[in-house]
Amino acid sequence: MRKDALLIYNLTAGKNDASRMLNTMIRTLSEEGLRVVCYPILPGKGAEEIIAAERGRFDVVVCCGGDGTLNHTVNALMALPKEERPLLGYVPAGSTNDFALSMDISRNVKKNCRRIATAEPLYYDVGRFNDRYFTYIAAFGAYTEVSYSTDQDLKNMLGHSAYIFEALRHSPFSSIYRMKAEAGGRTFEGEYLFCSVSDSTSVGGMRVPMFQTASSNDGRFEVTMIKRPPSIMEYQDLIQGLLIEGYKSPYLDFFTADSITFEFEDETPWTLDGEFGGKVRKASIEVIPSAIGLLR
Repeated sequence: MRKDALLIYNLTAGKNDASRMLNTMIRTLSEEGLRVVCYPILPGKGAEEIIAAERGRFDVVVCCGGDGTLNHTVNALMALPKEERPLLGYVPAGSTNDFALSMDISRNVKKNCRRIATAEPLYYDVGRFNDRYFTYIAAFGAYTEVSYSTDQDLKNMLGHSAYIFEALRHSPFSSIYRMKAEAGGRTFEGEYLFCSVSDSTSVGGMRVPMFQTASSNDGRFEVTMIKRPPSIMEYQDLIQGLLIEGYKSPYLDFFTADSITFEFEDETPWTLDGEFGGKVRKASIEVIPSAIGLLR
C-alpha cells in the first residue's frame, strides 16, 4: 500500500502552472491517504539531487513540470537499483507535454492525482543514450535544437507556438550530418538531416500518423531517419508526407529496433526529451524494458 509521496515541482515550467496546481496536488494526494513531502526545483538542487538525498523514503515520486523536468526525474530513478525505484506519477505543466499526450495522462489535476494514489502501475520502457536515459525521444538534426534553445520567457508567453516560431527561423539544410548507423543487422550510411529514436505517439505536441503504432512497453523504439533530399522542394514534400498514414519515400527510413548505434564524422548535438543531450561522435542507444512503473 502506498503511504509516502515525494512531490517535485518546477515553478518555471510552461506558464508557471505548477504554482497554480500545487495546493490541489497536495490536497488531493492527502485525501487519498498519502503523506506528501514537497520539494521545488532550485538552482543546484534538481530532481537528481533531491531523489538521491531522499532515497528509500518514498513509495511514489510525483513529478510536476515539463518533459525536461520529467527527464531529470527519470534519470534520478534509473540511478537507483530497480528493486528500490519508487513508482512514478506525472502531472504535466510544460509547454508541449509529449509524454503525457502519448501516455494518455489526464490534464485534470484532481483526476490525475487520484489515479497516482490508486491506480495499478504500467511498467514502461526507458531508453539509454550512452550513459544517460530518456523517456520518449532522442533525436538530432533539423529543428531538434529548438526544444532546448527557445527562450523560456517566450515558451511561457506563447506555449507550443513558441517552438513553431523558433523553428521557422532555422533552415533544415543549415546542417548536414554525415553518419553511419547500425541496427538489427542493417547498416545505414550517408548524409542525413534528421533522426529520432522514439517511443511516443506525439512529437512537438502533434500526433504523427506513422508513430501511432508505438507501444510504451514492447521493448522496441521507432527509428525515423531522413536523408538529405536533392532540393528544398523535395524536402517540403517529404515533411508534408510524414503527416499522411502509410507514406513512403526514398529519403525516409522508418523501422523499429531494440538498439542502434550511430557514428558521426563530427561531434553532433542531440536532444533527449527536449533537453540538450550533449555533442557526441558515437551514440549507443538501447531500450531498457519495463524500467519504471507509471501511475496514470
